[in-house]
Amino acid sequence: MLLEKELALPKQMQKLSEDFFIEMERALKTVQHRLPTAIEDIDKARDALIGKFRKEIIGNITDFRMLSKIATSIKNLGIKEAKAEKALSEIFNPKSRTSIAEVFEEQFEMRYDERKVLISVDSIYEYLEQSLEGDSDVQVSKELRDKLSRLRGVIGRLLGS
Repeated sequence: MLLEKELALPKQMQKLSEDFFIEMERALKTVQHRLPTAIEDIDKARDALIGKFRKEIIGNITDFRMLSKIATSIKNLGIKEAKAEKALSEIFNPKSRTSIAEVFEEQFEMRYDERKVLISVDSIYEYLEQSLEGDSDVQVSKELRDKLSRLRGVIGRLLGS
């Protein structure tokens, strides 16, 4: 009943907009699909997320995308199911003041960042290998040469060589 009244308000006055529900439901569907044991009661999970959003514990509707990433981290990053399930249960706990962003940043973000770097490194490696293939006199722009040189320095520091 309260939700119907809220949705009847002009969009800019709604705290819980249609977009909020679209993002939340998409995330809940992903969680249910990827980790069904994480949600015992879908209505209680919804209520917890709505309550946290109203209290501004969840700061933005796009935070629900992080919820999906937590659920998909098992397949995408090799995270153990128990870890993802524990993180999700903390988020779905209406009594906790734990936000989606807080859990994601503390437990999952670095692994996703590493994955992005790995994909980029693979792409750079493939490009450089293809450039060198069969051509011993490869011409590289000054800009690319400078960036690769800087990258070599950073890699050297990182690997301790």
